[in-house]
Amino acid sequence: MKVFRVFSSLLLSVSMIAHAQTPHTCPDIANIQTEGLDQFTVSNDMYTVFHESHYHTSFSWTFSISPIKATTSDDAIDEANTLLETIKEWPIPTPKDDGQNISCVYALEENNNIHAIAVFLEPRL
Repeated sequence: MKVFRVFSSLLLSVSMIAHAQTPHTCPDIANIQTEGLDQFTVSNDMYTVFHESHYHTSFSWTFSISPIKATTSDDAIDEANTLLETIKEWPIPTPKDDGQNISCVYALEENNNIHAIAVFLEPRL
């Protein structure tokens, strides 16, 4: 019985620590815009352009814009950074937990086919 109590207490402590270490707010778009986007992945001339940072938070995030149609990586990065500048501070996104990731979706002006998302790089227990 004593082992069960110790194990239960340990499990509860780990769960509380894991829950306490999740973000309750999204990175400020001004901080994301300041750092810009500088990395990419590509498939069939469609790019995902991204950057990893803490963005002045206590958490590590990957912010990405995709899909970007381009013929070169430089063109894709330039287009993504241009689109990044069109994101406004309102509405302020709130973190959404889908059970796999915690993410924040940002609104791009007048572009429904391209998505801007920050994903919390959470260490899953």
